[in-house]
Amino acid sequence: GYRPEDIMVIISPERLNRTKQLLGAAGIKSQIGETEAKDNSVCVIEFMDAKGIERPNVIVSGIEDLYNAAKAGVTESKDVVSEKEFLSRKKIYIALTRAIENLSIIHSDDKNMFVSELMALNAKVTKNRGKQNA
Repeated sequence: GYRPEDIMVIISPERLNRTKQLLGAAGIKSQIGETEAKDNSVCVIEFMDAKGIERPNVIVSGIEDLYNAAKAGVTESKDVVSEKEFLSRKKIYIALTRAIENLSIIHSDDKNMFVSELMALNAKVTKNRGKQNA
């Protein structure tokens, strides 16, 4: 089995405190920010703060809260939109590369640009694995 300190929840800032509250209500000790092995608590951390930290088990949630160019205001320039989208993709990349053994992505909006891209990529990888094992 895994210990709580083997788990990291990477989440959007909007969901950070609520996630910690929900874990506490479930009897799971957690800490916002990087945890030490001796803490016996789940690490709950924002996307960018997860850079350089790895855990055997990583749960990513709140991708829908990241910048979405489709919802950009008409007053934003293409450069601003492009830069904000790039930063969101960077945050997702950081989050997805923190898992040593298991990665879980929790989402609520299949139509979200980033979520749909990840789902399509997952389908492609799964299909290719099937061909390799056949």
